[in-house]
Amino acid sequence: MNSNPNSPLGPDLFVLADQCSRSAVNRETLDQLLSRLDGDLDTFFPPPAHGELRNDPDLRRRLLRAMVRALWKQMPQPAHHYAPPKLAEPGRNDRCHCGSGKKHKVCCQPLERNLPVFNLNLLPSLLAVLPRKSWKELAGSRIDPAMVEDTVRQWLDDGQPESAAALLEPWFVEESAFVARHEYLFDALLDAYSDLGNPRKKAKLLDRAQEHGDRTLRSAAMQRKVSILADRGKFDEAWQLFRKAQKLDPDSHTLSHLEVTTLMVEGREDEARTRADFWARRLARRRQPELESLVDFLRDVARHGAGVLGEAFATQTGAGDLLAAVGKAPPLVSMYALDPVDGDAGPLTPKPRLKRALRAWREEIEPVDFFPGADRSRANPSEELNHMLALLDNFPELWSSFEVLGELVYTAREMDAPGIEDTVIVPLLDRAASLLDLVLSDNKAQACRLEWGHLDNRPALDLLGWRIGLELDRPATPEHIERLERLLQLNPHDNQGMRTPLSRRYLEADRFEAVLTLSAKYPNDFPEMQYNHALALFALGRTDEAGQALQEVAAQYPKILDALLKTRVRRPDIDPRGVRLGGDDQAWIYREEHRPIWQRLGALKWARGLKP
Repeated sequence: MNSNPNSPLGPDLFVLADQCSRSAVNRETLDQLLSRLDGDLDTFFPPPAHGELRNDPDLRRRLLRAMVRALWKQMPQPAHHYAPPKLAEPGRNDRCHCGSGKKHKVCCQPLERNLPVFNLNLLPSLLAVLPRKSWKELAGSRIDPAMVEDTVRQWLDDGQPESAAALLEPWFVEESAFVARHEYLFDALLDAYSDLGNPRKKAKLLDRAQEHGDRTLRSAAMQRKVSILADRGKFDEAWQLFRKAQKLDPDSHTLSHLEVTTLMVEGREDEARTRADFWARRLARRRQPELESLVDFLRDVARHGAGVLGEAFATQTGAGDLLAAVGKAPPLVSMYALDPVDGDAGPLTPKPRLKRALRAWREEIEPVDFFPGADRSRANPSEELNHMLALLDNFPELWSSFEVLGELVYTAREMDAPGIEDTVIVPLLDRAASLLDLVLSDNKAQACRLEWGHLDNRPALDLLGWRIGLELDRPATPEHIERLERLLQLNPHDNQGMRTPLSRRYLEADRFEAVLTLSAKYPNDFPEMQYNHALALFALGRTDEAGQALQEVAAQYPKILDALLKTRVRRPDIDPRGVRLGGDDQAWIYREEHRPIWQRLGALKWARGLKP
């Protein structure tokens, strides 16, 4: 496609698509758009340096009109519920639509017949100018779902999961949306949540699909859960769910890959090879071109076993080499100096040997920003990982660096490899936690704070926070609560936002006094903490104090109480960059995370009685 409007090849289709999109959003007619382009012909179709078009502006005008009409026919129109328009075509002997006064057959019809076919997805162009608040209109409209899926796949490939999620979430607000024809959109939204590092949203979407979907979507949701369970080593649960998914949709070709890879991850290679052979024969009989690569993969597994998966794991993502390297990592060594003063451990300062190794590391590896919410994606994680592993071979002391462990973890996250969370990411995060304990002990700073304000401390604190985040969607355990408490002891200013999850964990564990103690450390805090404080007072039987606390916080942040008390709440638009204090998004999130606790403690009826 020509990207230079001054090129002799003609108009830039991207520019014309943008003009069509703006006209569609502004509810212009095609005639209005064409008239506007006619008035600025030399901008949109400049005369070429040579050839017939140079001295024939009328021919350029008619060619430009023909191209715009071809694009307009494919443009989703907000005015028509996002269906493309149906243009009336003149008959051969009718006056041409370009206004020349000639018959169509001798004017624009030959031009239109000889134009190249423009088979474009113009939805990305439209969405670029359509206000984001209007994106939700596409759900349930007459838009072609294939356009939506192609758009979000482009965005995911280009590293725009926030946009993909914003476009797709409205499609799955209603329970009736979980149907087979939306399976590709459903999968794309799950992938967007994975790219965003949002396992909670992913888990909730899977739960809703499993509860409300038709047979196809329920099976698809179960298959995704099977992968998650297998990644966590919960194979008994994974196989139980696999059998349910297979019963719902026995003809789903994705079952083949799932069954074979799960058997491999569990170490049941002989069974995996047998099942791969079965699936390869079965799917080959369908003679569907789109299944050819899957059939080839299954045949390779049947012939060569684990070597195929190992090669794919290592070659396609580089994760196999990382897995091996983590397994052979040298023992931890304390290579940081601290200067404890008045309970502050000071910054984690690398000792000279580690400092030299880090200098070599930084010459080849781009640093990541350890501030929460920063973009830490790698353009080419496999290539980056090769450099990292080579440097670790040359400088084994880097295995005792918080920065290096962090950058290994963030690179591993970019890998699309089965089981990588449990086999690589968790061991690296646990290694970082053990390293910190060693360094604090070596510097006699076990009881000290590790202040976030020291930039050198952020990699270590970030890794502790990530380890905690992996378990926030799972049932509370004493170990998880201890990790939260430890992080707040190290970073009492809580720059990582851990006090609200800890408060929720205390409520889930019926540790109501601990909620009050935590609240006292952060008085007049965010509304979530204040609502939890009122709930803990109620659970302890201190109803007068609880009522006063609830009324005070509800007066400031009434939407949270309104959301808590409603039986159903429509999910609002949520900006991935953060919530609005006291807004509908904050209220919805609090309700999703805490309403089961209020319900279990019998506090909803009490709160309803206090509401004015």
